[in-house]
Amino acid sequence: KNVRKRFPSTKKQCNFYWRDILRQLNALKLTENRGATLRDRVEKLTPYLTEEDMETVTEALLTVEKLRYGAITPEIESIETIANAHEILEQQLKTRCKRFKYFITRRVLLIIF
Repeated sequence: KNVRKRFPSTKKQCNFYWRDILRQLNALKLTENRGATLRDRVEKLTPYLTEEDMETVTEALLTVEKLRYGAITPEIESIETIANAHEILEQQLKTRCKRFKYFITRRVLLIIF
């Protein structure tokens, strides 16, 4: 909800979530292979997510692709899906990272950058 207040357009909201999802994937060590597409990296989440969560993340990725490559402005429902995917990935970070690393990665570094 803070994202909606901070960024009035769905396009800006999508871009905000997109940048932070990339940071999340990086913290989960899913962006290291330069030859891999984003879809390849997201597929690496399959062992850690439920089928429903994986569908949400994949649908969010599709929305981002539509905006970035098709200049299709997302609907509010699509932004809600991206927000849900963002939360799913945040929970993965909390589960898979040690507390100190999570704190540094998600709190301290976000303030600096």
